[in-house]
Amino acid sequence: MFSLRLGGAEKNAVLLANKLVSRGYSVHLVLCDSDGPLLFRLDPSIKVIDLSSNRIRHCWWPLLKYIQIYNPDVIQARQWPLTVIAVAVALFSFCFPRVVCSEHTLGSLAYRGNSLLKFCILRISTAIFYRLSSRCFSVTHGAAADMASNAFLPNRCVSVINNMCEPLSMGCAPSSALSMFAGARKIILSVGTIKPVKNHIFLLRCIKRLCMMRSDFCLAIVGEGLELASLQSYIQRNRLADYVCLFGHIADVASFYQVSHVFALTSTHEGFVNVLVEALYFGLDIVSTNCPTGPSEILASGKYGDLIALGDINAFVSALDSSLSLPRSPDIQRSRALTYNPDFITDKYEQILASL
Repeated sequence: MFSLRLGGAEKNAVLLANKLVSRGYSVHLVLCDSDGPLLFRLDPSIKVIDLSSNRIRHCWWPLLKYIQIYNPDVIQARQWPLTVIAVAVALFSFCFPRVVCSEHTLGSLAYRGNSLLKFCILRISTAIFYRLSSRCFSVTHGAAADMASNAFLPNRCVSVINNMCEPLSMGCAPSSALSMFAGARKIILSVGTIKPVKNHIFLLRCIKRLCMMRSDFCLAIVGEGLELASLQSYIQRNRLADYVCLFGHIADVASFYQVSHVFALTSTHEGFVNVLVEALYFGLDIVSTNCPTGPSEILASGKYGDLIALGDINAFVSALDSSLSLPRSPDIQRSRALTYNPDFITDKYEQILASL
């Protein structure tokens, strides 16, 4: 991986490494940049290898030296272009470790719209090197189909292993800052990095409409990112400060889940959405855009939350209004979260290891 800064794929990597160590495996975590708060969640017996490469394209030489020195049995490479670099370097090392490649987002959407050249490079490189890997998998069925399509592979060649999500601590004290802001109002919660793909501006537009219908709610947004200034500006221009609060990064996000009523996700596309599973663990009602590909699979096509077409502001506002008034059963929501239990997902990783 590149680093262990906060993110769903990074959290999942830490959980997986810790689980594999607990089952007797020797685990090295190889990072281009050994930085990030998630480092402190690693089991102390896990060896962290810092390739000291601030650019991915510079990591091939230190990765080659790592393979030649430690001669690992299996390398699990996450996310293009690290996946193809790992396969190429493993072959060039003449140590021939088995390389398992995984994708955690939709390459076709992440790159085709921003850079046609990069998307072409993705398709050519994955078409070559994914065939030379030991296994390929992705985190949802939709993302697996996207991975196979990009690499010109049959769908059967890409397995599906969902992200694992560890239940957050129940019974934690509510955040004092949130309690002061919310008062007696119901809380709509959004958790995630503040970046364009999360489409927080759309959520603020929905809140502006919802304010015209009712006043017994507020929106708490937890996360940091490049779009934070744009959100602050929108809140000020539209006089939403009484209804919306940006809390930045919160280490104890469980205290927010525990006192919230509805979880809102407005992404334009996702791989796997860890925060949806976290919200399910706390029994929250969920309103999400029906974006490719994670929400529909996690919410079982709408059984465990409302799925709204991208851009349909009227439907999203209506779903928020209904969820605040008539939420789903918390017990039913929690039962869905158990599907992503870390032990169950680790079993699937072990099945891959046993098959190599």
